[in-house]
Amino acid sequence: MPYLVLLPSLIVGLALSVHDMRSRVVSRSWVVSGYVIQLMTLMARACFDGSWGIVVQAVMISVICAAMQALMACIRPEALGFGDVTTTFLTGLAVGTRGLFATALWWLLMGALGCACLLVAHLRGHRSIAFAPVIFASGLTAVMCSA
Repeated sequence: MPYLVLLPSLIVGLALSVHDMRSRVVSRSWVVSGYVIQLMTLMARACFDGSWGIVVQAVMISVICAAMQALMACIRPEALGFGDVTTTFLTGLAVGTRGLFATALWWLLMGALGCACLLVAHLRGHRSIAFAPVIFASGLTAVMCSA
């Protein structure tokens, strides 16, 4: 049951998504707690099966993806916030365990779902959307498709 290893990211990602939709705020303490618990879970699994490469890969992918989101947030500050960057950091750790294909699929889904949500929001007269649910749902889909 290797998918149970990603349970911390699932729980925290769901909580972040609901909280972001309600308040448009991403709790950094939740992100840090979720990241640390998820990393400890991955390391515990690596102790049993020797999959340390997957842990390193997941951390690298999460850092690179969060850095890319931060760069995009700097290029156009009103489009993305720091909560989106931190949500990417947490979700990237889970998606990173599945490799580069899952990561590329995650970004593709994030763009497509984000555009669809923005279109629906625009048609309803809103100017922006809560993006943490988009990041999380895209990551969850990418992990499920790569399993």
